[in-house]
Amino acid sequence: CGEGGLARLNRPHLTGEFEMKRSDLYWLAGLLEGEGCFYDRRNKGAICIALQMTDKDVVERAATLLEAKVYERGPRGSRSTIWGFWLGGPRAADAMTRLLPLMGARRQLKIKNLLDDYDSKIRCAGTNLGGRRKLEVQHIILIRYLRGKGIGITKLAQMCDVSRETIHSI
Repeated sequence: CGEGGLARLNRPHLTGEFEMKRSDLYWLAGLLEGEGCFYDRRNKGAICIALQMTDKDVVERAATLLEAKVYERGPRGSRSTIWGFWLGGPRAADAMTRLLPLMGARRQLKIKNLLDDYDSKIRCAGTNLGGRRKLEVQHIILIRYLRGKGIGITKLAQMCDVSRETIHSI
């Protein structure tokens, strides 16, 4: 796609996708490589991306790209105001997947471990409607993510308690 090309990044909280310029994806990877934090919230069962720094404009740009909310932590003593954001769950998993090949070896290992652990915890808890399972949007995104990682249709159908045809149609 070249420098001005577009990279796809899923919006798990919506049904569609949005596009991010490849240059923005590379910028975000560089920023998070040096200043970001990739971690899991063990008590919440979610993986997260966080960024904190004193440069409000930089934090706002990164948060806008990931559709995260910026927070402010006021100055303490002689320290400056801190700006930050965090992104968790399926949205963070999707972003980590897109950023993974652009990161350094240490960050790649950390992200891969987080994603592998996250994958092992995924269970599709659909809503029962008249004897049929209805998958929520976040489950559809996770199914797409897992299919992309090579997990077969039959296994996903068993995990989600839906038919193979349902998984195939996603």
